[in-house]
Amino acid sequence: MATLKLAAHQTEIIGRGNAPPEGEFGEVLLGYQSRLLIDAVELSFGAITLERIGSRTVELINGACLRLGALAFASLGAGVLYRIGARCTLEFDANLSEPEAVSHTTIVFVHATARLRYLPFANPLWRGSPRIAGSPGPDMLEHMGGGRLEVDNGRLADAGDAADAAEAQG
Repeated sequence: MATLKLAAHQTEIIGRGNAPPEGEFGEVLLGYQSRLLIDAVELSFGAITLERIGSRTVELINGACLRLGALAFASLGAGVLYRIGARCTLEFDANLSEPEAVSHTTIVFVHATARLRYLPFANPLWRGSPRIAGSPGPDMLEHMGGGRLEVDNGRLADAGDAADAAEAQG
């Protein structure tokens, strides 16, 4: 499987001309303030490493699809900003990542047709969830384990969790 390494402040575009034939990167290293654009291809990331604190950006454009694998390592305070463009899909299983890394993740819906397929943590003690920006319609948030997802105070939540929180407050 291919390896993808972005150094600090590096920008890379992965499209039809340079994507691995099987569409998989076994190991992905995203350096501090790196930027990765995924253009019109379907990719899977295996083990992901986030070096140093701070953020990096992964942007899906022109109908791209990205499936995220296990977060192998993340420096304390490291996070990723995922920008989902028109007709693009991000598939994210939180169970494969550290709770702190998930809570430092931001997902931005930059188009009304952007879609997120998400599986929240199975362990109820791990309540971290990604920050959500933009205006995803309810049909653009898919709970891979069944049920519904919604945005609650700028964070992604199971519809049941958001209802429980609202009931507790009021």
